[in-house]
Amino acid sequence: MLTSIKAHLALLLLLSHDHCVDAQCTVPTGLDTLDTLRPGTLAQVEAMRANVPFLWLPYAFPFINEIIKPETPVHFRIGQIHGSTVYNAVARYHLTALDIWGRNMFRICQPTTAQEELDYKLHEVITAAYTFYYSGISIMDTVEDIIKPIFSEQVGLNPDLLMLDPPDQSTPWGIAKMVADDMTESLKADGWNADGKLTAKHNPLPFSDFSFVGANGASYEPYDIDTTPRTKDHWPWAPLMDSDGMGHFSKQQHVTPFIGFTGRLYGMNRSHYESFTSPPPQYDYEAETKVVLERTRKMASNDTQKALLEYFDSKYTSILPLQIDYSIGAKDSEFEFWYADMVLVNTMYDALLLVWKEKVRHNAARPTTIVHELLGDKLVDTYAGPLMQAQFIPATEWQPFIRTMPHAEYPSGSACICTAYKETMVLLNEGEDDIGLENPLTHTVPAGSSRTEPGVTPKEDIVFKFTKWSQIEKECGISRLYGGMHFDASVTAGHELCTGFISPVVELGKLLKKGDPKGAMAVFEDERIIVSPFVNPRIVAQSDPINLGYYPDWGPGGSTCLNDGKMPGYMRIMETYTDPSLAACCERWFSWDKHTCNGGIGSSEWYIDWKLEKCVKDCDDSSDADCGMPGYMRIMETYTDPSLSACCERWFSWDKHTCNGNGAIGSSEWYVDWKLEKCVKDCDDSSDADCGGFAKSWDERYGSSQDACCDQISSYIARDKCTVDK
Repeated sequence: MLTSIKAHLALLLLLSHDHCVDAQCTVPTGLDTLDTLRPGTLAQVEAMRANVPFLWLPYAFPFINEIIKPETPVHFRIGQIHGSTVYNAVARYHLTALDIWGRNMFRICQPTTAQEELDYKLHEVITAAYTFYYSGISIMDTVEDIIKPIFSEQVGLNPDLLMLDPPDQSTPWGIAKMVADDMTESLKADGWNADGKLTAKHNPLPFSDFSFVGANGASYEPYDIDTTPRTKDHWPWAPLMDSDGMGHFSKQQHVTPFIGFTGRLYGMNRSHYESFTSPPPQYDYEAETKVVLERTRKMASNDTQKALLEYFDSKYTSILPLQIDYSIGAKDSEFEFWYADMVLVNTMYDALLLVWKEKVRHNAARPTTIVHELLGDKLVDTYAGPLMQAQFIPATEWQPFIRTMPHAEYPSGSACICTAYKETMVLLNEGEDDIGLENPLTHTVPAGSSRTEPGVTPKEDIVFKFTKWSQIEKECGISRLYGGMHFDASVTAGHELCTGFISPVVELGKLLKKGDPKGAMAVFEDERIIVSPFVNPRIVAQSDPINLGYYPDWGPGGSTCLNDGKMPGYMRIMETYTDPSLAACCERWFSWDKHTCNGGIGSSEWYIDWKLEKCVKDCDDSSDADCGMPGYMRIMETYTDPSLSACCERWFSWDKHTCNGNGAIGSSEWYVDWKLEKCVKDCDDSSDADCGGFAKSWDERYGSSQDACCDQISSYIARDKCTVDK
């Protein structure tokens, strides 16, 4: 194949605009330069392509292992930047796809013969490899020493070409440099304070907290540790002690508390974003501590649970590699992989901001704090530490199996992000929850590979197999409970918070792929930082009925503007939220759904309400309990059905009976109640001891067979403990 490629390099270089589908396309060049500077480069690249599905794969995992070293929010930001950048590069080779800003920039001329097609694909994969490399070292300079030898020696590409100035937009390295530098330019005002200069001009600390008034007039004030007296149901987050195991100790600070309020959203309308909230957790901390201590006692002797919680601890070494494995199994092209990755890293990024907003709002303490402060030196039978199994220890000496991250407990970030992951993969695959490959996605945990108990745990290889995206979602969420990092309600709330949240991003991604600039994930030229309102507890909202004009109702279910004299205090203080008329207010604050805001009655078609898990009508009639509909669904026009039965058929095929209003009877199929660690039936009948209440939408059902359900959890729970005691 190499001889064929070299024989046609001259033809590739002589391609004229007559060969282009688009008269303004760019003729691809540069492949001959690789062989000129380093003879044999193309042969080495072709040999590599024969052995790996993607040219960048040899340095992908060393790159991932380096970017997860910062705190969790930072590596999600890195992932969003990196995935979007490589997509922007390969989008130039697609017939219609636009970059994430909705722009058609320097599209590469399409081939017109079979041989040109071969050369074209080689050019594309080398561009992806260069962009992966250059974007990675641009984001995080410590990466270069790790991946440069692989890029240069193993893959055989010349990194020095990236230093050519000005970059040539027709070459792989020129494209890589332009799109990466383009992305860097766009990040100057993304609300993350990545250079620390929103906090201090001199000696700034990257990602440090700051005060800020947004372009929309809303303000953000730095996070303060709540030192008010604790009660059994009010226990605010408190910093824990961190140690590197080498004599260095540090007191935690809440990591990036501002991002949920100041961070730039991608593919997400801010009003849609702000409408998703979690209810207060209503914890009974005395009861919660008993559950956590007992669960970690069981975990202490369960290698599978330990392996699961370590595996899912970082999403970038678990669910993203599963996406890579899926694309390899599906034989995705370079573009197909990076398109899906771009959508995925943006949905998970937005989910991260959402859950961070809610973490700071609720500001709940971690189990470690509660156990230590509530139980003191009381002896408890629980996990005693690495390699120590379960013992009676003072409660003040209890710790989770892995490090507790420096941020508030509720809701669970892992549960929220893994729900966003599952919904993204399902939506990208035509609504299919089944992964759909010939073989399951697998991950092997080698014997003795535990980071917490190295050389000992697990005793033998453990293989995780995944056949459904929802299975990944569930096991990711519940793994946080095994280790003692969360209380139960936090994981449930995380799943519920992100259910239905990311669909607008996926829809915009599809528009980008079709070449529609309306799919832009953000505006490149927009350097404003928009702040999502946060009502500081020290600001008491006035409630006197003063007519100050129409203001946006962003409360639960709010979709219009009000003039009722009950404007929130922060809006009164800012004096930037009011308009003289309902129409003007709707135009400014609810432009995506002015119809509803101005009192429209809706289409009366049916759509799915993700929060309520039921089908409801698109209408605005207070006497009709079925009425509602988010604006983004009206815009997308892909969610509605003409009748209740049609909606139930599409979205609740497993329980159409209940969805159609024939009484909540459940499916009577078996599912796993992870809190009880038992198999129970999907029903709510006090006379049936097997009923475990109605299953949630994400609970996998195993039909009428109790044995099939027990088989699924036999590696976690002994068979004789699988069902409810009667």
